[in-house]
Amino acid sequence: MPLEPMDGLIIDLRNVPLVLCGGFLGRRASLIYFCMTVITRFGLGCIGILSGILATIIAVCAGGLLARLTRPPFHHKVKHLVFFYYMASLHFCAAVVLEEPAQSWFLENASAPIAIFNLASITIAAHLLDAEELKITREYRLAESATLDTDHGAMMRSAFVREIALRMSSRMMDPQPGWF
Repeated sequence: MPLEPMDGLIIDLRNVPLVLCGGFLGRRASLIYFCMTVITRFGLGCIGILSGILATIIAVCAGGLLARLTRPPFHHKVKHLVFFYYMASLHFCAAVVLEEPAQSWFLENASAPIAIFNLASITIAAHLLDAEELKITREYRLAESATLDTDHGAMMRSAFVREIALRMSSRMMDPQPGWF
């Protein structure tokens, strides 16, 4: 449930999923979620519209920066996730475009609790998403190392490609005399 201390100033954690989306799901997913967030913010209107959209842009850039800096098979350490939190918290800079009573109220009353919620939610969710990515990577590696498909007994594509490359390099597939 968002907090609305004054008319048009909506405070929520909508940028947390956007940051995580940019950091873990890629450009397409973050672009889709970014468009949905901006359209929703335009629909809400009022005094916080410019600040909300600017915070959304900062959040999606922070997520994209994490994705760019830590490409697979890079395993995120806790220091990366805390750095990710600090990058995501740059969306507080969007408060400077708020009108004066809203800006001072936000910076004095809401910024510290939001920073704490962001630290907890972004760091924990990023750690869980990182663990899932690691599990998926291990599962793909295991599937690639299999040689026979258990359903029909034929060679898996990766094993077939390895076998052909091995035979071609050892010249076992050279034409035999009498072949055309």
